[in-house]
Amino acid sequence: MHTRHGKIRGISVLLILVSGPIQSCLMQSSEDRSQFATLEQTIHTSLWSPPSPDPSGIVYIDNLGQLIVVDSEVNETPLFTGDNFFITNLNGILVQTLPSTAFTGEPTGISFNPFNEHLYISTDNRPRRIIEVDPGLDENYATADDIVTFFNTTLYGSFDAEGVTFNRTLGLLHSVDGDNSEVYTIHPGTNGVFDGSTPEGDDIVTSFDTAVFGITDPEGIAYDADFGHLYLVGRPSNVIAHVSIFGQLLRMIDITTANPEKPAGLTYAPSSSGSGTNNLYLVDRGVDNDADHTENDGKIYELYIPPFSGNNPPAVSISIPADDVFLVSADTVEFSGTAIDSEDGDLSSGINWTSSLDNGLGQGASISISSLTVGSHVITALVTDSGSMTAINTIIVDVH
Repeated sequence: MHTRHGKIRGISVLLILVSGPIQSCLMQSSEDRSQFATLEQTIHTSLWSPPSPDPSGIVYIDNLGQLIVVDSEVNETPLFTGDNFFITNLNGILVQTLPSTAFTGEPTGISFNPFNEHLYISTDNRPRRIIEVDPGLDENYATADDIVTFFNTTLYGSFDAEGVTFNRTLGLLHSVDGDNSEVYTIHPGTNGVFDGSTPEGDDIVTSFDTAVFGITDPEGIAYDADFGHLYLVGRPSNVIAHVSIFGQLLRMIDITTANPEKPAGLTYAPSSSGSGTNNLYLVDRGVDNDADHTENDGKIYELYIPPFSGNNPPAVSISIPADDVFLVSADTVEFSGTAIDSEDGDLSSGINWTSSLDNGLGQGASISISSLTVGSHVITALVTDSGSMTAINTIIVDVH
């Protein structure tokens, strides 16, 4: 599907963060949940020609069936040839290299929107930004017809944006901040475009702390479309945290088998074996070039993650009204939805309805409201199962 300049509609979400209950859940969930990853392969990016000595970000490109690796430090070494995008197949064979200088000299994290083929790139230099790259009509990156936009991460307090990942289920971005040990979730707002939070745009940003469950200086984040969860990596370097998009710890995955020195970007992608399962691909920067200007020790680890056997999140859908509907302020509006959980069954009666303008609207599978404020509403349906896992869905309603 190609929507080159289109907005993200119909899958947007308003995240509601209540720090007390979520932090409580994190602490309760940190009991014995450790599992062990299996190392499937090690790819030495240092052996590529040209090499990537400090790979910092990685993403799977669905339509190519390949990985893009970005290197935020190669431009500071004598190995630099002008390219810091490295395109490789799943077995680590280098296919192509590209420059990112039209976007940034120091790309740190990278993600991909499979619906419009846009890239999202976080930067390691000032100004602190997340850059969106539309490949243009030729559908190739780093060419003259690319359309490049960006938003400022410092507007919402992120001065050290590292990894970034696109939530393809809900149309959101999640990014990690190393200095803050924080995950930020960016909703594109009512205009459906990632243009920054106020005063520059209408993006809605929420966050949760990673230090609560023992991950500091996070550098990598990946979205798991199978479960709608996130994987995080930072310090300590021998574990990956598997969390919900609200910051609920699901399990800690031991990656000692790879023994990374400085783990960075993550991506969730098909196994290189062709088994049909998905694995995690993790880049390791190794020795920093500040310590050794001639270092060249970058790696990618492909890791098999044990199947998740914990509480599965529920799913919630909105059947009435349709997304992007226009209403008259005097109208009585019916909101109807369905919520199903694999463990708890039908949770529709527990759906909580909220509005970005009018706050709480009510609870139930169906409610009627006759007093919506004039304006554009992000209507959210939220449900929580007995294991404290939460699901959300939203629509936009314009009241005139």
